[in-house]
Amino acid sequence: MLARWTKALSRAGIRRFEGDIIADDSRWGTQPLPGGWIWEDIGNYYGAGTWGLNWHENQYDLRMKPGRAEGDSVRLVLPGEELEILSWINELRTGAPGSGDNAFIYLPPYSFNAFVRGTVPLQKEDFVIAGSIPNKRITVIDLDQEAIAFEIKLDKGVRPMAIESNPDGSPRRIFAQLSELNGFAVVDFAERREVARITLPRATMTFETDPGRDTSPAHGIGVAPDGKTLWVTSIPNNAVFVYSLADLKQIGEVALPVLKLPGREPISSVPNWVTFTPNSDTVYVSNAGLRSVTAIDTASMTVKAVIPVGEVPKRINTLVTN
Repeated sequence: MLARWTKALSRAGIRRFEGDIIADDSRWGTQPLPGGWIWEDIGNYYGAGTWGLNWHENQYDLRMKPGRAEGDSVRLVLPGEELEILSWINELRTGAPGSGDNAFIYLPPYSFNAFVRGTVPLQKEDFVIAGSIPNKRITVIDLDQEAIAFEIKLDKGVRPMAIESNPDGSPRRIFAQLSELNGFAVVDFAERREVARITLPRATMTFETDPGRDTSPAHGIGVAPDGKTLWVTSIPNNAVFVYSLADLKQIGEVALPVLKLPGREPISSVPNWVTFTPNSDTVYVSNAGLRSVTAIDTASMTVKAVIPVGEVPKRINTLVTN
């Protein structure tokens, strides 16, 4: 965009500005987000609004420094002075090692109060790991240096990820779901490369979904806090699959609820993200298509409850209160 501006100014014979440059972002009106956008999405990088003028897709990276023990507060480090105009209300806590990134920013348009809630995992080193759908890569950022540590190029867009930790809390493997793949890629953190790709079993029956779901058939993945199992959701299978982290062999499959209407195929629950209780006894799966969350007993791999919630539940996490 800057290159196009520079060329346009050059063609117009403009070489220098005197005074202020005023940017007008009102071209597309005052509603940058769809009316049904969920509260948890607003304020996060994937929920940035569409304005008449956007810089870097209105995205920024917020640095988070976890505490020394589970339950400790988390320190925020702003990336620059441009974000100091906001009032940051930090409610983050340090989660268990390997619990993954469960931090969310709540910042609606036209507001200057940004609430940061959830947990970030206790770990030995501070890293930010960001996936990129159009660029098909995983970017690992060293937070101490505030610089890219390395990038891992993949052949498909990167969707949800889960991180397996070593005993000292440092990253061991990244499990990344990819565009148009009903499965996940296995990335060795030390080797900085993809070492395996797992395809989920083919669906044994057809579930109806809304159009476009084949671009991201698997869109929820998580490592249990005890470090023993990996749980992977599948929209076309309408199920969550369980893999042993020791050998990445499938050890279970749990069918999720469906919507049945006369004269139609069973409608998928459209399973999305997963979250666990700290003791790994229960995993929760958001059913984006059924306005509910499924609670699953991890030991027996059976459904304990289907909990009604609001519209289109997707990104969920566990909050522990004392």
